[in-house]
Order: sequence, then C-alpha cells, then structure tokens
Amino acid sequence: MFAIRAFGGLFTLAALTLSLPIVMGAQQKVERGKAAERGEGARKGVVTGVVTAKGKTWIEVKGDGEERARRYVPHWRGDAPASGGGPDKEVVAKIAEVRVHSRVQLDWVFEERPRVEKIEVLGNGPDAGKDAPDHGKRSGTIAGEVKSKKQLGENVAIEVLAPGEEKARSYHVKYDPKAKGPIPEVLGAVRAAGVGDQVTFDWEATHHGPAIVRFEVQKKADEKKGK
Repeated sequence: MFAIRAFGGLFTLAALTLSLPIVMGAQQKVERGKAAERGEGARKGVVTGVVTAKGKTWIEVKGDGEERARRYVPHWRGDAPASGGGPDKEVVAKIAEVRVHSRVQLDWVFEERPRVEKIEVLGNGPDAGKDAPDHGKRSGTIAGEVKSKKQLGENVAIEVLAPGEEKARSYHVKYDPKAKGPIPEVLGAVRAAGVGDQVTFDWEATHHGPAIVRFEVQKKADEKKGK
C-alpha cells in the first residue's frame, strides 16, 4: 500500500513538473499581449528639430544631428474612410498650427510608419512660415526591391527600398471608390509580388500615406539568384 501511495505521489509530482512550464509559458504569452496593448516594447522616441515641410496630414522634421528630414503622420482612427475613419483629428489640427521652419519637439511611435503622438512648438525663428513648399498633389514613380509585405485589412502594405535610400519606405494600394476598396488590378499585382522582387510602380500621396496606382514586377527574386 505504501509503495502504491509513494508511486502515486511521484506521478503527481512529475505531472506538476511537466505542466508548470506550459502554465508559465501561457502566462508569459498573456503578459506579452498585455504589454503590446500598453505599447511597451514598441519602437518610439522623441525628436527635436526644425520643421522643413508639412501637409494637411503629415509633417517633416529635420532632427538635430540628422542628415535629412523625416516624415511623420497622425494615427489612423476608425475604419475605412467610407465608414468615417481618418487621421487623428487633434493631431491634424496641431499640424495645421505649426509653421514651417519653426523649432519643435515631436513624440512619435512606429506603426507601419512613424506616427505623431505629440507636437510641441519650442520656438518660431524669423523664417518661420516663409518659403513653405507647395502642398499640391504629390506623386512619383519608384523602382526598387521589395523588402517586406503584409496584409493590411483588405489592403496590402509593402516596403520598397529604392537605390540610394537608407531605408525602405512603406506603400499601400490606393482606394478605388467605384470598387469600394483597393484598386483590384493593382492589389492583385502587389499580392503576387514577393520579397526580394525588383518592382516599378507609380504612387500618389493620400491622407494616410503614399498609395500605389500602378504596379509591375520587373524581375523575380529567383531570377536574380540565377534559378
């Protein structure tokens, strides 16, 4: 009888030993999820510098010691534009108040692209507001290599590194009011592209970042490797 009880005790202890890592792993996963919700571990920072350009829903700041200005945009609030979604209204209003060439401190967090958390004007020099660039419709053509791609709701976010640039930039497929979604043929072409492919595409500036209006794969990644 004693042997049976001893064996039962050892079995229970072994079961607890085996289940403990599973329980701890599950708990750690929950904690990581909560941390993500709180924004902990996200790429974020504070930049102090001069505003070099701005639009209705973006602002470019050349940080102290940086070689070139970087663009920051508001967070997207809500769903699709047709459902009332759009850039954070408070941040958009604050961007409208800031004058080009003024000195600012900007808090940001990276979510697909640098997002504005807070802007504080530190000073307006004699050139503030002068020679502001034309904020008309911006567009262009990009040739480069696909560095990453991910699903973005019904859309696709793609990062492309153009020759001469230090880091890849993010683009999405432009919204088509008639299709009530991303331009179908462009969306299909972007989805078919793979990481490492050489691509060429036309883009247009929108309220939530540069949007692709034409897309073509010039060379597949496998072709570059000689396969």
